[in-house]
Amino acid sequence: MTKPTTQEQKDAVRAATGEIAKALNEPLVGLVNRVVWHLGIEQAQTFLQQALAIEAQGGMMTTDDQKRRTPGGVFLKLVKDHIAATDKRLYGRIFGVPKRKAKPPANGQGQSQAKKSAEQGQPQNKKPAAPLVAPLAWSDALKYAHALRKHEKGEAKTVEVKLIGRPAKVAKAESCMIVMMEGKEAPKSLPTGLPTPPEQELTFAVFISNKHWQKVSDELKANANAELLVRGYPVFNPEKAMTLLLAQAVEVIERKPKKDREQAP
Repeated sequence: MTKPTTQEQKDAVRAATGEIAKALNEPLVGLVNRVVWHLGIEQAQTFLQQALAIEAQGGMMTTDDQKRRTPGGVFLKLVKDHIAATDKRLYGRIFGVPKRKAKPPANGQGQSQAKKSAEQGQPQNKKPAAPLVAPLAWSDALKYAHALRKHEKGEAKTVEVKLIGRPAKVAKAESCMIVMMEGKEAPKSLPTGLPTPPEQELTFAVFISNKHWQKVSDELKANANAELLVRGYPVFNPEKAMTLLLAQAVEVIERKPKKDREQAP
């Protein structure tokens, strides 16, 4: 199957994943997503229909005949049987590669051989690359977040937001300065596996102490390419759909002119 490349194809994979997981009452949505991602929507739906048919006929027992498989378990067993004998690499990408226990070297020969290879500059065996995994869908990310919210929570001792941008209008209060900034773009790159957030308009009201503002205001006025780097404590205001950022550290950084940014690799 050709991997999804366009946003429309990725959205279709997410939608099919949700439908299949719901039909099977399968909590391992990420695993179902990898099946759909790597095998394709049509093939995954074929396995779904087969699993539902087996379930309607009395279901499928586990390998040791001790208990009946869940509908999701039947679906995944069908997928495993289909690809296990034909494409081991694809099997690893979907289900992961089982770890093998390393045999201890006899009489220390393995250790001496590794040492000898290192001394001779020979490359030693490297760990196999982790299997590729489709990123978590944003809808699934919200489900995990809402589900975990019901359980005991850890303590967040430090909360800090970093904001980079150039202010336009500046309002002066008696004890501080206030600037407004907004943006829509999500990060251009995220660590592998993280969900891609939807486009949203983020509005920040940044409160900067007079002392901090005095250190940066002249440089901002003198340099059209200068931007503020603000670190501070965020307070979200749902009524106004904005975040009030109380600046704790402020500095000026240099940004490349637009033409240079477009030409940069």
